[in-house]
Amino acid sequence: TIPGTAAEILDDEVRWILTKGKLPAATWTEVITTAHELGIRSSSTMMYGHVDQPRHWLGHLRTLAGIQQRTGGFTEFVTLPFVHTNAPVYLAGIARPGPTVRDNRAVTAMARLLLHPWIPNIQTSWVKLGAEG
Repeated sequence: TIPGTAAEILDDEVRWILTKGKLPAATWTEVITTAHELGIRSSSTMMYGHVDQPRHWLGHLRTLAGIQQRTGGFTEFVTLPFVHTNAPVYLAGIARPGPTVRDNRAVTAMARLLLHPWIPNIQTSWVKLGAEG
């Protein structure tokens, strides 16, 4: 398998602010889809709580669901809350200091609803959420 990381948010508006120089969303989708079509499975992720909004989460999850419906290549989906400490985009005053507790719950709930039944393994990053999360 390969990691499905570097997805951050699959919206070029957000990607340009957050990850200048990384692949556009369409290219990320093409790479992952090609890997899946070659029989290489991957995880899928979403990093949220920076310059994104709920509409971006929805688009990201719909994109992942579409890929999964076509390829069946994702092994799981993992939510990745943005950790702002020492992040250049936060230090520059562009990003907020990570998601709220409500955001964390909303993203997990949205993932469970929008990825069902195609990606049944939905995970959270307990290291990033902490014991209370």
